[in-house]
Amino acid sequence: MAAATAISKKASDYVDHDAIFEELAATKCRPIMYNYVKAFLQERILTIAIGDHKTGPIPHPQRGIPHGAVLSPTLFTLATLKIHRALSQVEDIKHFICADDVTIWSTTGSPGHIQTQLQEALNRAQQAATTIGLPCSAEKRTANTSQQTVETSSH
Repeated sequence: MAAATAISKKASDYVDHDAIFEELAATKCRPIMYNYVKAFLQERILTIAIGDHKTGPIPHPQRGIPHGAVLSPTLFTLATLKIHRALSQVEDIKHFICADDVTIWSTTGSPGHIQTQLQEALNRAQQAATTIGLPCSAEKRTANTSQQTVETSSH
């Protein structure tokens, strides 16, 4: 078995709103839900206060998901569906996405085949992540291999 993990640092801060809107539209949700999510994410304003000093309103970039909101994990999951679809196309690969962790593994084929398939999966995951605004953290990537030998006796 071989596994690889790709973790995006602070992924929810980078998700492109258009990626969320695209996936939400694909669910064929009612317009009231779509418009609610759009209003929730767009036209957000920041204000920074240090002591008695406070800035004027600063427009928030059209990316990222608010931290601590009940709706945020669902919106992040919607955005990562593109990664799921990309990984589902790679033969002999299984994957698990939990928040901003993507774990990819394979138990099928020779070590060379597994390595090739894992690399293909990592490439596709990175490409899909980039299209939704997520940075893939090279220093957080890990890879593990495990071989189990089973001995049999002829008693």
